[in-house]
Amino acid sequence: HARTSHADLLVLGPHKKRGLLDLGSTARGVLAHAPRGVWVQPDAPRPVKRILAPVDLSPDSLQALATARDLAHVLGAEITAVLAFAPPVLGASTRVAGVIGPDYVVERLRREEKAQFEQVLGEFDWRGVAHATRFEEGDPSEAVLKLQDAHDLIVMGTHGRTALSAALLGSVANVVVRSSRVPVLALRYPCTSFVF
Repeated sequence: HARTSHADLLVLGPHKKRGLLDLGSTARGVLAHAPRGVWVQPDAPRPVKRILAPVDLSPDSLQALATARDLAHVLGAEITAVLAFAPPVLGASTRVAGVIGPDYVVERLRREEKAQFEQVLGEFDWRGVAHATRFEEGDPSEAVLKLQDAHDLIVMGTHGRTALSAALLGSVANVVVRSSRVPVLALRYPCTSFVF
């Protein structure tokens, strides 16, 4: 119906908690195929003064950040942009008498990711919107959910994965939509394609 009516925004109510795999979620199906943004409202609406905008520095996440910025401008809100660095699993490491294993590789990757985050957001056109940045470490969905209570809205991009691939691979947007206590505006960019 959203496609035929050319709706600009789809609004869904709270997510019904299901089992571990949750393959039949309406929100997941809508997120995977919606032509526009999907706003999931878990409870009664409240004023939006603080927006959390998770980014991974991909073009889709920066486009979602631009949408968050524009919303913040209209609503008189402030933004917190957050990037969660998920350290790669490089294999076993042992420390023997002061010999350092591959931890230095992870530290180098962390420094590079943080520097890129600071550079990209330093060059981002905030258009006068009050903002802060946070560089967290750990699982991205856990980092977002940890920060949710200090915000009134989460605005994030989603790759629009289908139910099977999201169940197998995980989806930060899906986990956040399913678990958030604050509203989530998930923005899907249909031009992005994946082979799953």
